[in-house]
Amino acid sequence: MNTLRYRLVWLTALLLSLAPWANANGQQVNATRNTVRYNLTLTWDDWAPAGTSRKMILTNGQFPGPELRLQQGDDVEVLVVNNLPDPATIHFHGIEQINTPWSDGTPGLSQKNIAPGGRFLYKWHAAQYGSYIYHAHSRGQMDDGLYGAIYIQPNDNVEKPFGQITDNKGEINAMHEAEKKSAPVVLSDWRQLTSEEIWHAEEEMGRDAMCANALLVNGKGSVSCLSRQALDTATTPEQRKVLGNTSFTDIGCLPPTNALAQGNFPHNLSAIPPSVFSGCTPSHGSTEKLLVDQAAQYVSYDLISAAGISVITFSIDEHPMYVYAVDGRYVVPNLVDALTVPNGARYSVMVKLDKPAGDYTVRVVNTGVNQILNTTAIMSYKTSQKTQQQPSTPCIDITGRPSTNCKVLDEGTIVPFPVEVPAKEVAQTHVLNIDHYHASYLWTMGNSSYPLSLEESSPLLFDPSAAKTDLSIKTLNGTWVDLVFHVVSSLQPPHPIHKHSNKFFVIGQGNGAWKYSSVAEAMKVIPESFNLKNPQIRDTFVTPPAATGPTWLVIRYQPSKGCGECRSRKIRCDQARPACSQCTKGNRACSGYRDELSLMFRDESQQVVRKAKTGATGRRSRKIARRNVSPPGSSSPQSGTGPSSMPSDVSNASNPQLSPMTVEQLTPQSMGPEFPPSYQFTRDEAVCYFLRFHGWPGVFRKSAESPKFVAQPVISPSQQAMRAAIVSVGTAMLSRLRQSTELKITAEKEYCHALSLLTTAVAEEEEAKTNPTLAAVLLLAIFEVITSRTLQNIKKWTSHIYGAAALLELRGTEQLQDEDGLKLFVQLRFQVIISCLQKSVRVPPPVLECPKIAMFLRPKVEAYGDRLISIAGRLSNLRADINTKVLTDQGEILSAAYNIEAELMSWTAALPPEFLYTTIEDPSPDLLFDKVGCSLAPFNGRYHVYSDLWVSHTWNQYRCARIIVSEIILGCLRRITINSAAAAVSNEFRSHCTRLRNTTRQLATDICCSVPFHFGAGNMNTKPLGSIPLGQSYIGGLILLWPLILAGATERKRHPLRSWVIECLFIIGHSMGIDQALLLIDILETEVGVFDGVEDGEDGVFFRESGGTTEGNQVLTGTWGP
Repeated sequence: MNTLRYRLVWLTALLLSLAPWANANGQQVNATRNTVRYNLTLTWDDWAPAGTSRKMILTNGQFPGPELRLQQGDDVEVLVVNNLPDPATIHFHGIEQINTPWSDGTPGLSQKNIAPGGRFLYKWHAAQYGSYIYHAHSRGQMDDGLYGAIYIQPNDNVEKPFGQITDNKGEINAMHEAEKKSAPVVLSDWRQLTSEEIWHAEEEMGRDAMCANALLVNGKGSVSCLSRQALDTATTPEQRKVLGNTSFTDIGCLPPTNALAQGNFPHNLSAIPPSVFSGCTPSHGSTEKLLVDQAAQYVSYDLISAAGISVITFSIDEHPMYVYAVDGRYVVPNLVDALTVPNGARYSVMVKLDKPAGDYTVRVVNTGVNQILNTTAIMSYKTSQKTQQQPSTPCIDITGRPSTNCKVLDEGTIVPFPVEVPAKEVAQTHVLNIDHYHASYLWTMGNSSYPLSLEESSPLLFDPSAAKTDLSIKTLNGTWVDLVFHVVSSLQPPHPIHKHSNKFFVIGQGNGAWKYSSVAEAMKVIPESFNLKNPQIRDTFVTPPAATGPTWLVIRYQPSKGCGECRSRKIRCDQARPACSQCTKGNRACSGYRDELSLMFRDESQQVVRKAKTGATGRRSRKIARRNVSPPGSSSPQSGTGPSSMPSDVSNASNPQLSPMTVEQLTPQSMGPEFPPSYQFTRDEAVCYFLRFHGWPGVFRKSAESPKFVAQPVISPSQQAMRAAIVSVGTAMLSRLRQSTELKITAEKEYCHALSLLTTAVAEEEEAKTNPTLAAVLLLAIFEVITSRTLQNIKKWTSHIYGAAALLELRGTEQLQDEDGLKLFVQLRFQVIISCLQKSVRVPPPVLECPKIAMFLRPKVEAYGDRLISIAGRLSNLRADINTKVLTDQGEILSAAYNIEAELMSWTAALPPEFLYTTIEDPSPDLLFDKVGCSLAPFNGRYHVYSDLWVSHTWNQYRCARIIVSEIILGCLRRITINSAAAAVSNEFRSHCTRLRNTTRQLATDICCSVPFHFGAGNMNTKPLGSIPLGQSYIGGLILLWPLILAGATERKRHPLRSWVIECLFIIGHSMGIDQALLLIDILETEVGVFDGVEDGEDGVFFRESGGTTEGNQVLTGTWGP
């Protein structure tokens, strides 16, 4: 993009995108969401789009970049890999970025530049439909070729305007089909110099480089050199007024001496390089050919202008076009022969294919006064026999002048479909003057100019207070705003105005100076210059050309979201409080205005459980979502796979009905008792054992505190599935404790029976949403932990957890208002995030964003715990980015890790009194873990006492996160300094590393000190117990697995702390019957420590050349865990 325009557009982007990110008018729909992923790799290569080669930006090795084709409602992920020699970003032009402003691609505003060799993952939701463009937003890189088309296929429930064209159903159907195949036609200009060369030339010569060397259609074109006679003949009357007694140069450009166009600014004409204003050298590139099928009746094109300085007009010989959408929104169809496409704008046109089969010239011309420039393409009918008798007849000449009966689109006739109207009154009016700024190639909008150096500053999105007052305006949510763009001097081109985030209404424009305080005042004087009845809805528009004097443009927009009811009905909401007028008039309940931090739940559960149902019953579930919900970095989850030794007689498991016996009557009072020959195991025994000894923090506690849905009679399929899952888990626990092969087989049968009942439950949407269904899935995940002695079995845990995650999304926000549903929600979210942290993969965004709702609905203590889990989720994402090489720069990694460390430390500083714990020193020597022949004293003779198990559990997750982030930091510091001379490492640096290592040791020690409390030792109101009742602390052992293995891995093999951890895991595995603990022992006995390359020295720690990485370490890569 030309630097002068670029600066103007940059300033426009800054001013307009500082408004809160809001929905577009009437375009949000409810749709099944599917994640679509694109990778865009940017390279700096030689290319010759117009026949002459030069360096330019290629995207995935092509120019223009590949089209991003989407379905309305899709979630979009675009990974940009910057292999350019310069920083870069990508802006998705016209995309609203609801709840994802950091993906807008504006350096210095919404993100930092992507450094050379760096990567950035853009994520956004395709709530809109229609035609858009992605392009560079760093300096002038769009002028170097970084752009490509975006097309979002509208959903079927979006009303389309084709019935306005014809009543013929066959033709309407043909138009629908043509729209589905709508093809991008990217129109652009091209220069032989790079954008940086143009910028330096402008600085040296003091002139605006206002001309191009060629026009391109989909990246194809040629440099044509017109004769002097042809140039003089084509010159328009408007151009002659500007030229005076001079003529266009040989490239058809206004000469640099023209003071009317360049202004009276200092200049050095001797510094003008060849090809900028003159020096035409013809070259021949390829010609774009648009193939059409006459049998289709219609073809649809999305005309997109990626031009930097040219005002492009488009026409197809002998083929009128219905303009049916503009800037990604439908309009009342308008039949024209030619239309002008301003910079950044998109026009969708429907062309009827009713002419004799042949080749028809597509004409693309610059209609600005700055230059005579044109190119052509071909629209060719696909046929073996041409019936066209003679060359096609043009509608416009090489300057865009129409022939007789040739209709050029009048922008003033564009009417939205359907029509929407803005508010009649506004809260703010801002007048922004547009003019040159101290040089012919610099521009201002609002009495100041945006320096390119601010691209490298910290993004304003993360520090809004840093916004410069002369470069920004501030608005309020729920209010209406008028922006008046006042072109104050004559002979200015049409300036492109693009608003990021939501669209705006074009309510007025005219000639002459703007001398009014508001639109209301102006409408009293010149009402004919305004349209509040059916104004255009745009995201890109141009100011009226200032040929002979000042001009002005007024846009109106609202930085707000609207109530949920109006959004679902796709109508404008006036944001009235406490209920909007639209809902009040329609006697509808106004659902209120969505919070910036809210989360949308998606229905994607059916596909996740489909394989389970197929495996257990041989039938597919009745409703199947579009895609699987898989853990990051894995294939589709096999959420229905059971134990590896699944018995064949699954169908013989009977329905578990409970007798009215109490828990105390049926639960064995000791572990591993001797049973008489007449003993018969019952399902009641398994259920009662589970309810007494299994209490997941926040979900299942003691029998007296069990969720209400556990105690309900067995009626529904979901309740049956949950009861069967409890039986399977309880039986598995007893089989391990009693070392009973018979009970193990019974447990596997019960597992399969529970799985069969579960697949029946999820076949019905309402059953799938119930608390018992989600509880059943979580219970089956626990079954896998209890019985997982191999890596293959433990992977099935992940399948259940991600299946539960999909059910969670299906359940929606209602689950957060139910006490039991909220407990399940909290536990599930914890399981998913910890699983991702163990595996070093990214956390699914919906799971990571859940607390933005949930934290407002739960008690204060649990809110703090959930806030910690959110930090852990971001830590998991950082580790994933490091492992997948998304982040490679050690400085960037360190910065991100230190930020997370600061968040964790801030978390501890803000904890409420409920999180305080007591450290018991020198406990009695008889405090031993000695229930099944093992004797183990508390580590270092001390242990902690917490207010409850949830608080202890939360503290351990904090300790785990601190250990992992310290491992990242020390790993970076090691890689940075390993080749440095010892003298180059300062004492301060060594002290910093030593403090980090000592911190990890203290954190690991604190985890060990929490173990006795997890096993039931003491509470805040009693003295320490003389012995620890393992039988009542089963859940304590279960939630210690991850903290214990991480604590043990902080030290080398045979270190006292690691040996103590191994003994603890032995007790958990054999005394509590949790097989996964025994698997962890094998890992700790073979793996090196995660700080293997960090050694202790006399002056503090130092780094060894070998070791020191966690690559391949099973503790931090999660090969052991879910």
